[in-house]
Amino acid sequence: MNKKLLAAALSAAFVAPAALADVTTYGVINSSVEFAKATGATTSSQDFKSVNRVTANNSRIGFKGWEDLGNGLKAIWQVEQNVDIDTGNSSTSWANRNSYVGLEGSFGRVLLGKHDSAYKTMTIGLGTNILADTSADTCNSQAIFCRGDQRVSNTVQYYSPVVNGFSAGVSYGADETRATVGGNRANAYSLSFGGKYVNGGLAVGAGYEHRNDSVATSTGLDTDYFKLVGAYTFASATTLAAGYEHSEVDQFAKSAKKQDGFTLAVKQQLGAWGVGASYTWLGKEKNGAEGDGKAKQWVLAATYDLSKRTQVQAYATKLSNNKSANRNFGINPLNGTLSAAGADPQAIGVGIRHAF
Repeated sequence: MNKKLLAAALSAAFVAPAALADVTTYGVINSSVEFAKATGATTSSQDFKSVNRVTANNSRIGFKGWEDLGNGLKAIWQVEQNVDIDTGNSSTSWANRNSYVGLEGSFGRVLLGKHDSAYKTMTIGLGTNILADTSADTCNSQAIFCRGDQRVSNTVQYYSPVVNGFSAGVSYGADETRATVGGNRANAYSLSFGGKYVNGGLAVGAGYEHRNDSVATSTGLDTDYFKLVGAYTFASATTLAAGYEHSEVDQFAKSAKKQDGFTLAVKQQLGAWGVGASYTWLGKEKNGAEGDGKAKQWVLAATYDLSKRTQVQAYATKLSNNKSANRNFGINPLNGTLSAAGADPQAIGVGIRHAF
């Protein structure tokens, strides 16, 4: 009997610290094997010939935790890092994804560190991107849609609590370099606002971002983005989603370059199976490349949930750039961040995603 009590006491001694710990390890391991190419470039020598590749698909690992400070106040923190499981050559910098320290209470959350802007945070995950974190991802700064999305360094951010389905956020990214441009000291800060409303099957998000002194050729030239997205999920597990994004980039002694992007998506869940399609397009660049700046992308995708945390994925996507446009895949871009002008990136792939 004493031996049994001793064994139980030893087990409790080892289990209790883990159960009481305020640190959570989490992440996503996601990889695909695919056929990809980007041909049709305005300068044919810049074509990216066909290749078979294994991708890391934004795989990542993170650690997060909190401490109860009393009176409903918590200290919160997070450190997140990308993991290149295809090559093992992950970034040598630590905390290169959303990483912060902050406070949380009935007032909301305040964060300090490196984090997605409020513009991005309040408008992602609302149904327009049917297969994120693969080459079929349509939402990123180099893609056709979500061109204003960014992860901000040196940032302070505030996010409100959810009240009757409404929530909001604001973020400020400080320019700690203050480089001299054209004899003037630049102040390339960013200021971002976002809001979201979720009620039952309805989800709507909007964001605005101002990037001061963002054009490297001169001070006083700024960039502004506005985005509106919405989705509705019916009782039949059918989700319809749409989005609009507008950008304005200042030019020296000229009117600002203006461009509009749009996306439409549909997804159907059938038990463990999911199928979806999307079409995304970028209009002409007014006061810029005009009609030649246009681009479009279609995506077909299917998924099968092996469990709540493990999913098999299959997809096909093609992006078509007009001769001066250089949009690329949102994830796993070919031949650099932006495509060669006029090239048409395309990919067919299958993969596995596991979240933990």
